[in-house]
Amino acid sequence: MFILISFIAMSGNSLFTSLADNQTTDSSAIIIASKCYVYYEKDFSKKIEIDGKAVYLNHGDNVTILEEEGDFALIDCDNIEFEGNKYVYKYYLSQNKAQNIYPVFNGKLRRNAMLYDNDLKEKVILKKNTRVFIYEGFKKGEYTAIQVLLDDNAPYFGYIKTENIKPDGINGLLIAGISIIVAAVTIILSLVFIKKKNNKKKQKQYV
Repeated sequence: MFILISFIAMSGNSLFTSLADNQTTDSSAIIIASKCYVYYEKDFSKKIEIDGKAVYLNHGDNVTILEEEGDFALIDCDNIEFEGNKYVYKYYLSQNKAQNIYPVFNGKLRRNAMLYDNDLKEKVILKKNTRVFIYEGFKKGEYTAIQVLLDDNAPYFGYIKTENIKPDGINGLLIAGISIIVAAVTIILSLVFIKKKNNKKKQKQYV
């Protein structure tokens, strides 16, 4: 008995924390981002698509939170006709309309840059070093989806030109080095291709 009580005392915190992390909440909430994608798994690459279009919720939409785990919340929503699980980024939810929910920032702006809305229309110019949350990961492409806090501290989902974003943990010298390596490899491959092409021409001349 003493051993059992000691075990519970030593592991109690982690035990109850684990139970709390996976508890069912079953409570109503609203979307506080301008755009909130819905996923069939707890993975930003697993968007629900209907007729080839990604499903998302809009600012002010009501949902029911069934469970929270990590950065995601399992929800129920009448607006979405999908039979499987529906997950959203939980920091886009609020159970209190007056509550400010701050995203977990993972990047900043290299320079002053234009923020675009969902239709890529100009919204507002953001200042250099403004902290942003890179929503779908840092990828190649002209625009990157981000969330940012505007002057009224309201979270806003929009787009920034990728060249203006500096993700956390990525060294500028490393990026430059990779670019140089890629350029060098491209040149080498081009020279090899040209050399092979010239050799084929010479062989044809001797035939």
